Amino acid sequence: QDDGEYDVEELTATFHLALHTLSKSPTFNHMMRETGRQPYTVIFDDTMEEYGAIDPDDRIIYLSSHAPAEQIISTLAHEIRHAHQYKTIMGTEQVDRLKKRDFVVWNMLLEADAASTEAQVLAELGDDDIAQAARQSSADMPYYRTVHAAFNRAAKQDPKAITDGRAQLAAFKRYFG
Repeated sequence: QDDGEYDVEELTATFHLALHTLSKSPTFNHMMRETGRQPYTVIFDDTMEEYGAIDPDDRIIYLSSHAPAEQIISTLAHEIRHAHQYKTIMGTEQVDRLKKRDFVVWNMLLEADAASTEAQVLAELGDDDIAQAARQSSADMPYYRTVHAAFNRAAKQDPKAITDGRAQLAAFKRYFG
């Protein structure tokens, strides 16, 4: 669905390119299987200041209409992780009952997990041009720059860190540090 002034065919092609690229990631495929039993609607919105957002109750993922394909790839990895979190960890009805202080901590944990999972997915995509561009686009985002850098450092020190979870743990810890 398109809520903006952009070419629907172009947005559809960008979305399909992103999904095709992401399908190379075992982590992304696992999250899609877990959340895909009840599909999400994807809405492109040209009024968004962020690249993406999720409404887990209405099962909607919002993507920015002005984001390039490589940013859509990293954003989808991030937002699908949020969908997976709400499906497998804690539903919105439970989150709504949290006290304000607990909610702030909970939200930080969700974001740290989504950012570190995004780094994991991007690392699994291989080395074609679009995968490299997606990693670079994500690494350029000020908010996640240090998280992705920590992931990449751990992976560079020991490539097995990508598959055994140590790189993701390094990224998760860096979010708070």
